Amino acid sequence: MPALNAVVSLLDDEHAHKVRALWAELEERVGLGGVARRPIPHFTWHSAASYDLPRLQTVLTRFAARMTPFSVRTNALSFFPGESPVLFIHVVRDPRLNMIHRSLGPRLHAIATDPTPNFRPETWVPHLTLASTGLDADKAAEAARLLVNRDFQWTIPINNLALLTSETPDHPLPLRVDFAETD
Repeated sequence: MPALNAVVSLLDDEHAHKVRALWAELEERVGLGGVARRPIPHFTWHSAASYDLPRLQTVLTRFAARMTPFSVRTNALSFFPGESPVLFIHVVRDPRLNMIHRSLGPRLHAIATDPTPNFRPETWVPHLTLASTGLDADKAAEAARLLVNRDFQWTIPINNLALLTSETPDHPLPLRVDFAETD
């Protein structure tokens, strides 16, 4: 499997715990897994085969210095269909999230090799992945039955940008920058 790198925002401890608990439950009760490549709860801003790492550190550091913490909302369980379906919690694209993505995306695209097309502003679907391997129609239905009555109306504080990579599985988080704090 080719290396994949992603610029993400990591979840706070409370919501990371919730996502990890869902991963464990889906694996135990439905046999779904697939987060082993990036076992850190996050949502993705941009993805590519690789980035120019010194330039990426500069871009993320400068961008984060101008950012203050904000919150994202989630609202529903959903699926990406296709040959490799994905079960996820949908992150709502509100005006602030769109503004950040439209500002950050071109900076990342300029220093990326083979950027993933799904992260262009017109196609980006921010989400929290729950399962991405072994999801067929039967398992999708079983997962939906298991989670149908769950509340996914979460408000998640976001205060960072990070690089996740599958190139170094022992150290999948080679770069993290926190946003400027407000007084």
